[in-house]
Amino acid sequence: MQLDWQKESSAIVLNSTANVHKAFRYLDGYDSIVCFLDNDEAGRKALAQIAERYPDRVFDRSNLYAKFNDLNDYLKSTLKPSIKPRFK
Repeated sequence: MQLDWQKESSAIVLNSTANVHKAFRYLDGYDSIVCFLDNDEAGRKALAQIAERYPDRVFDRSNLYAKFNDLNDYLKSTLKPSIKPRFK
């Protein structure tokens, strides 16, 4: 997967979609918000909350890993057999 975003960017990791509201004060200053949320109900709900607050700035990228639950699962599936993950 090739990501077409700027080299200079910031990331906010929610760790839980329950933390979406805590991210708002940090997201307020951004012109664009690129989301890589889970492909489950909680991820879609979090995306809806973010998109409702920032309707013209949100870009959902979960379609890039649509066959997987999340971006991490997708990335793990692309590992070469000679590269073994350190953690399960």
